[in-house]
Amino acid sequence: MVVLFVLFVLAAVWLVLQILRARLLGHAIRVTEQTLPVLQEVLSDVRERLDYRKPVDVYVVDKAARSTSLTSYLGTRIIILEGDLVADLQTDENRGQLTFLIARYIGALKARHQQLMPVLLVLGLFQYLAPFRLLLLPYVRATAYSGDQIGQSCADLRSALTATNRLLVGKDLTPSLAVRGVFEQAVVVRRKILPRLAQLGAAEPHLTNRYLNLYRYAAAADPDALARYREALDDDTTERLDAALQAAPGRRGVGPRLRAPLIVSVVSGTILVLAGLLLFGIDHGETAQREQSASPADTSANSLLNHIPSDLRPTCQEFSETETSFTSGLLASQACFPSGSMTPDNARYYQYDSQTSMNQVFDTYASDLTAGGCPREGVETYPHGRRACYVSADQQNIIIWTDTDLDILAYGVSKQLDLADLTTWWSDAGPE
Repeated sequence: MVVLFVLFVLAAVWLVLQILRARLLGHAIRVTEQTLPVLQEVLSDVRERLDYRKPVDVYVVDKAARSTSLTSYLGTRIIILEGDLVADLQTDENRGQLTFLIARYIGALKARHQQLMPVLLVLGLFQYLAPFRLLLLPYVRATAYSGDQIGQSCADLRSALTATNRLLVGKDLTPSLAVRGVFEQAVVVRRKILPRLAQLGAAEPHLTNRYLNLYRYAAAADPDALARYREALDDDTTERLDAALQAAPGRRGVGPRLRAPLIVSVVSGTILVLAGLLLFGIDHGETAQREQSASPADTSANSLLNHIPSDLRPTCQEFSETETSFTSGLLASQACFPSGSMTPDNARYYQYDSQTSMNQVFDTYASDLTAGGCPREGVETYPHGRRACYVSADQQNIIIWTDTDLDILAYGVSKQLDLADLTTWWSDAGPE
């Protein structure tokens, strides 16, 4: 009976997919030499350059939830492109972007991106099996990264990055999008735990992660292409890109061969823990009582310490701030003393009761600075707050910043490190 039920489910899935494929054929244009010859020429060129011989169709639709996507109807692989996107990218000026967008999907197919899709589909049909999808999705995301890298061989680096920018913000905003800001945001996404958790259930990586992956891949596989790309950038942007590469978590810790097994182990452990909690339960009343017994000051101090990076945390201790410019709205403070040749003499973290209180403190020290960006003296906005670099009256180099998500202000001080070194250290300084 179980076998018959499984066969029935698979037959039903096959029928539904064929209906969806027929609906696509009736509501979109399939790319051929007769319908869209320019797009067909790009597709044929990419298939030839990547030596991909398996069947793949390209359809152009008027509007879609995503401007580009790849799907498979049990053997029929289909790339779906939005009409406005194709219209703009068919010009000679933008042809490289169109080539990359198609090549990255052909590259993903060469990396067997769709190999596990039938298994994921079946797991998704059964409620109790759905969590096991998390064990397979890291492989699917890895093949998406591989597809981007393979596709990059068909287009120049600038076209690949610009096409990814277009997917992030659309055609109209792409020309005004600052490259350095995208890279800094990509580093934040890679570092923060919540964006990483949000990616666990997705079959494709975050676009910002894919953007950073393209740049890092060029640095490793095609330094000449990277050098040509950097020639068109100003010195400040180049410095920020270098800092972003140094701050990217992929430069430290686990190598590519071990990263996927580690993710699988972490996800498996999480599933086991959740299962244990469901089976054996926890004493919520006792936990709540312990939380209530802790004083607000203790709670704030522990919360602040938990937001300081783990490698810095052992050097920190709670202290009472006496300087009045820091005390308005202050809930907790920690003084830390990093060790290492490329770390400041000390760093301090402050937890405030609101953004208003935090910003008032920041303005006290940064309001007279001109607009600019670290490592130069000045003040600027970054994705999670504001940041400023300056040299104090006693010739100490200082970087001070805020985190609007957590209402935490922090700063690092050093006489030995210059502002560029402090900016590099800041990339890993949290809060997190």
